Amino acid sequence: MVSEGQIKDTINYNLWNQFENGTVIIRFFLNRTIGLMVFDDIIVRKDIIAPEIIIIEPIVNQSVYSTPPEFIITVIETNNHTKWYRLFNGTDYTENRTFISNGRINDTDWDAMWIFIDFGEMIWIFFYCNDTAGNLGFANVTVIKSDNGIAPIIPPVSGDDDDDGKKTKEEPDIIVPVVIGIGVTGGIAAVAIIYFKKIKKPYYKY
Repeated sequence: MVSEGQIKDTINYNLWNQFENGTVIIRFFLNRTIGLMVFDDIIVRKDIIAPEIIIIEPIVNQSVYSTPPEFIITVIETNNHTKWYRLFNGTDYTENRTFISNGRINDTDWDAMWIFIDFGEMIWIFFYCNDTAGNLGFANVTVIKSDNGIAPIIPPVSGDDDDDGKKTKEEPDIIVPVVIGIGVTGGIAAVAIIYFKKIKKPYYKY
């Protein structure tokens, strides 16, 4: 019996579990010694659905390199609370790393995973999110450690346009025929003069 003050207690666990996700009305009753009864209602929202995480990047079995990869995820949750991730290399986990928006994997975490596995082995990235009701959702993706591909440097070959370090030398003379002609007018025959002109042309030697 309570004459005044507050009552603090917990809703019966088995009774609470009879209700699905959604709106729940809780009614409190109070009766007096003379038999008069009063009550009051409160409406609460029961949330038992965990956040859904969709990983957009990186994709499954994507090749990754010594530079930490970027990540893009989407969280489907009305009451989103906290997001975090951690890495796993088949032996060890990194610490939980909280984040607010999409970005790049932490350098320290990535290095801790990278140096202890061989090329061709996998790294797991786990993403987590909880809501204000305490429901936890998670998703993960595997990526594959790959060697940094660096294209070989090919030296220029003879005939390239790059003039660095070239030595000039004259080619043999080129003889070009030049023709000068005079037309025919009023029955007078034309006179043609042909001579040859030498042209000197430089060329490059590597």
